[in-house]
Order: sequence, then C-alpha cells, then structure tokens
Amino acid sequence: MDIAKPVGSEVSSVDFGVLSTDEIRKLSAKQITNPVVFDTLGHTVNNGLYDLALGAFLRNLCTTCGLDERFCPGHQGHIELPVPVYNPLFFNQLYTYLRLSCLYCHHLKLSELEVHMFTCKLRLIQYGLLLEAQEFENMVAKDSADEEKQIEPEAKQMLIEKRTKFVDFAIAAALEEGRTLEKGLVTEIVGEERKRTIHLFYARILTRPKCDRCGMVSPTFRKDGFVKIFENSLREKQILENRMKGLTRPDMLRKSGTATPATSVPSIKPALGSKYILSTEVRNILRAVFANEQRVMQVVFHSRPQLQGYVSADMFFLQALIVPPTRFRLPSKLGDEIHENTQNELLSAVLKTSLLIKDLNDQIAGHHSKEKASSAEARKVLFNRLMNAFVTIQNDVNAFIDASKNQNAAAGKIPIPGVKQALEKKEGLFRKHMMGKRVNYAARSVISPDPNLETNEIGVPPVFRGQIDLS
Repeated sequence: MDIAKPVGSEVSSVDFGVLSTDEIRKLSAKQITNPVVFDTLGHTVNNGLYDLALGAFLRNLCTTCGLDERFCPGHQGHIELPVPVYNPLFFNQLYTYLRLSCLYCHHLKLSELEVHMFTCKLRLIQYGLLLEAQEFENMVAKDSADEEKQIEPEAKQMLIEKRTKFVDFAIAAALEEGRTLEKGLVTEIVGEERKRTIHLFYARILTRPKCDRCGMVSPTFRKDGFVKIFENSLREKQILENRMKGLTRPDMLRKSGTATPATSVPSIKPALGSKYILSTEVRNILRAVFANEQRVMQVVFHSRPQLQGYVSADMFFLQALIVPPTRFRLPSKLGDEIHENTQNELLSAVLKTSLLIKDLNDQIAGHHSKEKASSAEARKVLFNRLMNAFVTIQNDVNAFIDASKNQNAAAGKIPIPGVKQALEKKEGLFRKHMMGKRVNYAARSVISPDPNLETNEIGVPPVFRGQIDLS
C-alpha cells in the first residue's frame, strides 16, 4: 500500500435497463419450443429446457461452445410468446400512462403548452438548476388552459420558442460559470425535486375530464391485479359530446393510426359496463402516444441530459422470455430418479400455454380443423377459450418473474419462487462466507481504523482474490 498515492477514481453513474425483444433474440443460443424435458429413456429432448445448446448436461458436451459441464459457462435461450404480455415489474407504470393518454388523438391529455412547460422544467432539473426551474415555473404561472385556447397557433409557437430560449440560455450560463456539468448534476435534492415534478405532471393530467388538445372524452380504465385491464364504457352524454366533435377512435387493434369521421361509423349504441382489452391494443395505443410525445418522454425517463435514446413503450411488454442457462437450473437427483428444477415448472407452463394459444388460433382460422365451426356458438366457445388462454399466459409469465403477482397461485400453498424472489434472498457467496460476523477471513469494513488500510480500501482474503477477478 502506497499512502502517498491514494485511489482517486470514483463510480460516476450506474445505469439499469430492460433488454428489448431483438436483444433477447441476439443473446439467445436457441429458441425453446418443447415443454417436454426428458424422453422415456431419460435423455434430454431437442428444443426443450435442457437442450444441449443451453449448456453441457449429463456428461454431454455443449453444442454451442463444445465444452463439458466443468468449463461450459452456460448459454441463455428464449421463448417466443404468441402475444405480448405485460411486464409485471412495470404494470403500475403502464396502467398510469394508459390513463394519461387520449385514445382519439394519441397525445397526453394535457395541452401542448403545459407539456412543454414540464419538459423545460425537467431539462433544467437534469442539470441541477433548481433556482432556474423555480424562476421558470413562476414565469409561466399565469398561463392557464383557458387562456391557451384563446392563443393563436403563431403566438403559441412564439411562446414555446421563448421558453426554449430561456432554458437553453440558463443551461449555457450555468455551464460557463461551472455550476453544472455537461453530463448533468445528480444529488439527493435534485432527485427529490425531479420526483415531485413528475408526480405533479401525472396529477395534472389525471385531473383532466377530457383531452385539452382534441376535446374528446376518453373512457376510463380499471385493472384486475397485474393481469387484466378493463375499459369502462362512456355515458350517453359523453358519447353524444364526442360525436358532435366529429371524430371516433382509431382501431388500434388493427394498427390504424388515424381518426375517422363519425359519419363513416354506424350509430350503434354501445353496451354498458366494461370490456376486457387485449395487451396488443394497449401496446399499440402506448406506442402511438410515446411516438407523439417523445420529447417529454425523454426527459421523464432519462435523468441525465446525455441520454438521448428513443424511449419506446415496448419496455412495458414482453414478447420474448429469457430462459436461464442449464447450469443455473440443474435438476436434483434422488437415487436413479431425476427431479426437475422448480424454475422449469414455471417455464414449462409458459410453453404449454403458448402452444395452446397457437392451436386455438389455428382452429379459429380453420387451418387444422377438418370442419370449420358451422355455428356462431362454436366460434364463441373457441374465442372464449382463447381469451382465457391470454389471461393464463400472463399469469404464467408473472409467476416466473414475480411469484407474488400470480393470481392462479393456490391459497395456503407456498408458491414457487420467481426471479424476483431469487434475487431478494439474502444468501450468497459473499454474505455467507465472506461477510459473516464470526468468520475469521471476513473482509468487511469496521468502525475502528486499521493502520494497514486507507479509508477508501478494503481487505480481501487471498483465497477470494486468487479465484475471483474483480477487474
């Protein structure tokens, strides 16, 4: 240890992200399609959860890297889901953004000037300019939704440019004076102000009974756990008010992105109550809203200014599911019997439901059925089975990721732990063997000073340093 040269490096930031569907496919060694794991002779099945492409298994070499089970690091696979499912970790955020969205113009329900105001304020907060953000908020406090309706488009554009110039000048002045950095400034106070501003942004939109941009009244929603979303029907007065505006909702289930005149739609009185909406429709709605509101989405989801990547609504959905390598799902042996890993049971359920959905789709389309359904009742039964399968696969994915969000879990029975439960367990190599109070070779920081260690150093036992590379 050289006390004359202390360590001067520091961790400036840590980023967490969500793998996209394309990234999962590129990282995958093989697509898993077979829910059967072993054949009658106890051998692994091709395209199964113990496929040799995911790693060496039972004295068989790995077909991906060619190594045996001692040296093969393991390779992940993936399961293609027949329909997009909600990511249970972000379901609450998805539900919030669905409520913030106008289903007619596919913008946030807030006016353009107010959305721009929050965009400018969040840009200032990214650089830690809280005083300038407060000054900017006071400057635009006189603007209200009623006043904005009287502003001409040219005047509105001039006001937006004026606000943008104020923000750009404030950031440039702070950079020149050294009060902020190009990569932004993140402190506890800045983080709290950012959370408060985003919360106010959401609350401001949720108070809107109708869209400030197009004036249409969108239906409200309700959720059933972390599985289903229902759309509540509009009242007759709201339906008549919408018809007088001259626009109807685009059919997002068929990905039609433009509104159609009300005269082209037959006047059919909608059924009262609520209806179940498919995850595909929810995804298409949020995709359109995020595309139209990309500027504000970038400052809401990016806490630092140098992050300028496209913010996609696909982060709320899963189209492909990662299958962990075989070495992390090894079966247990009891005599001559081999018992599968509990994680395999969850993944097998996803595969079985996926095959069921594909089979029902084929039956409805008439591809594999010898005789097409001749009656409306038979088609209705198939359609209801398909809707139930959509709910089932959502529960299966929820159980794999987070067991606490599985509605199909048996009451009074401990559910199989999901990925979230595995990460939350307080067991591991370092905690059990390195950081224990009664372990002689524990490398842990203590209150009393050590003359051989500096304040920015920690001792590591030779047995750990010799086997673990921390570079």
